Amino acid sequence: MQIPEVDQALSECNTHLDQDDGKYRGTQIERYLIEYLLILICGSLEDAIRRTLIEGVRKSRNKEFESFVQTSVDEYFKMNFDTTKRYVKAFGTSIANAFDGYLRTDPQIVSHYKSLVANRHDVAHRRKTITLSINDIEQYYKKAHLVVDAVKAAFV
Repeated sequence: MQIPEVDQALSECNTHLDQDDGKYRGTQIERYLIEYLLILICGSLEDAIRRTLIEGVRKSRNKEFESFVQTSVDEYFKMNFDTTKRYVKAFGTSIANAFDGYLRTDPQIVSHYKSLVANRHDVAHRRKTITLSINDIEQYYKKAHLVVDAVKAAFV
């Protein structure tokens, strides 16, 4: 699932970096934009996964169950692949298998998702200097956002 806010931010960042024949690429300005994009992308993916989990539960038409899941997701969901997988698996074998099946179609979906999250954590906790480019971020995002599609497909 493409996220319009992320797509727009990527486009605008590229536009700014390409000014004056791309003289801003590889500079501190690009690094700041990359840090911003990592936080934006991960936050947007987390929100999209939360919404998708709740939408999947709404199909059950059980208000109490929906309320429980909503509270659980709001309080305990963390932006990492293992948490996403645990939440999906908690809904049963058929949903977990559908999720895993979707992800098996392209191993880069999970690896790029994990790379975005790891780099976001590095930025947030100032563990190391990020060496990615905007192009790297775009490539990771093109695959990572498919985790949201995998969650959605699991509930179909």
